[in-house]
Amino acid sequence: MVFALNRSMLIVAGVTLVVGLICAIVLVDGGASSGEIWARRGSVILAVNLVIGALCIPRVFALAHGISFARYWWFPLLDGEWDAEIHSNWPRIRKMHEAALSKASRFDALRDTLSAEEEAESVIRASVVIRSSLILFSLRLEPHGSARISRSQFVRPRWSKPDLPELAYVYEQIDPGRVAATDSRRHFGAGIIRYDSDNDTLCGEYWTQRREDLGFNTAGTILLTRKEKTA
Repeated sequence: MVFALNRSMLIVAGVTLVVGLICAIVLVDGGASSGEIWARRGSVILAVNLVIGALCIPRVFALAHGISFARYWWFPLLDGEWDAEIHSNWPRIRKMHEAALSKASRFDALRDTLSAEEEAESVIRASVVIRSSLILFSLRLEPHGSARISRSQFVRPRWSKPDLPELAYVYEQIDPGRVAATDSRRHFGAGIIRYDSDNDTLCGEYWTQRREDLGFNTAGTILLTRKEKTA
């Protein structure tokens, strides 16, 4: 999450933390002199490290995030479980491939449309878990009815107001089962999703390098809706 801060905000946050700790020492000691405060600089450094270490724990970070109203000036807290609806262009790629092999009728991707069944096949449902702390931001996606798992390798939160908060990420997908010749057991992909606080959703685009050597790499859109908490 720290990467969502620009340089000036990061400097301000660091200085505020150090000054706050020094003020705490002054209050505890009943007005310590500058020399006494300097002599205790090791304690300040230790305290800073302890605070940073605590904020690396997701639950502690979530508590501090709420207390400081960070969702307004830093970045929204997106931790939790989400339902994903993914729209892939794979049915079009497969249909063009089958047409090239003369296994299907001619298909013009610019003019022809998919059947209702093929359009339905382009929709993938999945469950997503997001976790964050001061230095952590991770996404894990599991498609329904599949053993595949996608884990983020890199996530960069960014919020340049008045634009929506944005996550740019790179992920790795592993498929432990049998895969077709047009698929791969392991591939990387990337995406950009934006958070809309009005309806509590993340929406954006993704693309992959799955079998890019054969031109079968896919792309599409993804919509994340936060799961309702059950009693």
